[in-house]
Amino acid sequence: LGAGTPVIFSGGGPTSDLINGVNGDGFRAGIAIAWDAESVAEAMHQIADEPASSAARTELSAAVSRDHSLSAVADRIAVVVESLGARR
Repeated sequence: LGAGTPVIFSGGGPTSDLINGVNGDGFRAGIAIAWDAESVAEAMHQIADEPASSAARTELSAAVSRDHSLSAVADRIAVVVESLGARR
């Protein structure tokens, strides 16, 4: 995702929510689908038939970097830790 390449995720749980949550206006992080061969094949065809434009890939990479990179996650954790320290 960080490279701007949409992914196909087959399964459930938090990764499925992540993929759907990153999908944005003008770009697509990928497709989160059920864990079965037919769904995977359909998703592969969809990605191949509708490749992301260069601009969409750039937007995806920027969104992932801004919201889901190690640095972005660390910043959010620091805010929580600091707020806990301020309560003492």
